[in-house]
Amino acid sequence: MQCVMYHYVRPKSFYPNVNNFLTLNEFRRQLEYFEKKNGFLNKNELYNFVYLGKIPKNSNKIILTFDDGLIDHYKFVYKELKKRKIWGIFYVNSNQYKTNKLLDVHRIHILLNKVPNVKLLSELENIIDDHSISKKDFRLFKKNTYLNQNYDNQIIIKRVLNYLIRPEFKENIIDELFKKFKININIYDFYLNEKHIIEMSKNGMIFGSHSSSHKVLSLLNKRSQTNEILNSDIFLKNVFPQDYKTFCIPYGTKNTFNQDTLNILKKFKFDFGFAVKSKKITSYDFKKNMYNLPRFDCNEFIN
Repeated sequence: MQCVMYHYVRPKSFYPNVNNFLTLNEFRRQLEYFEKKNGFLNKNELYNFVYLGKIPKNSNKIILTFDDGLIDHYKFVYKELKKRKIWGIFYVNSNQYKTNKLLDVHRIHILLNKVPNVKLLSELENIIDDHSISKKDFRLFKKNTYLNQNYDNQIIIKRVLNYLIRPEFKENIIDELFKKFKININIYDFYLNEKHIIEMSKNGMIFGSHSSSHKVLSLLNKRSQTNEILNSDIFLKNVFPQDYKTFCIPYGTKNTFNQDTLNILKKFKFDFGFAVKSKKITSYDFKKNMYNLPRFDCNEFIN
């Protein structure tokens, strides 16, 4: 089986604008390509893998996953899947509904789109100081993040904001940047609402947890990780009960989660979870990697 990961899927003109996204037409072409070459995993095959470890005879079948609970997933993805009678797994965060504020990971995307990179980097250098950074963590993540993207000011900014700044300082620093550049976006222009989740669930889509606030879990202690994981699960249960208890690790690449993460998922009896790694899912993963199953990035299939 092959799992493919998506984030933003939208027409070029869609607001709020972000720099990196898959166009709706590219998404349609990918679905057509997968349908002809691979086929899509059906619900019975998913059940047989999750509970019995059985890989379908056609081991190239595709599972579609969509991260971050974006409004794109209702306006464009869901309608496209429904039309083609395909299901997907959608992973949502929860803290934005509590704070009425975009999550930091998405505010970074908005900043990169709205502010020239040189200007943003200069302002960032003015704000951060030695107390707010962790050079040790930055060196670690530099080796394992954004490896398929060109190294430029945008990548420097993303690495600094996502991995160099200590978690306890990040939100306030991004608050300062949003205030400086006068950016204000309503969360419901950006994320799914509860009615969307209910409608999509009733029409065959599966929802799972993606942590409360999309933090790098490996930078948190075990208690904080537990809160991040369980709060998003509780939110989802209150919106609409799901057939599976599933979790998708934020960022998902090497060093963004640790053994504590996997132990928490096992302790609280999640059925399965996803990370990010460009390889097929095999019977070995059922035995050893059920909480960090591999996924391909959708950009690996652009033609």
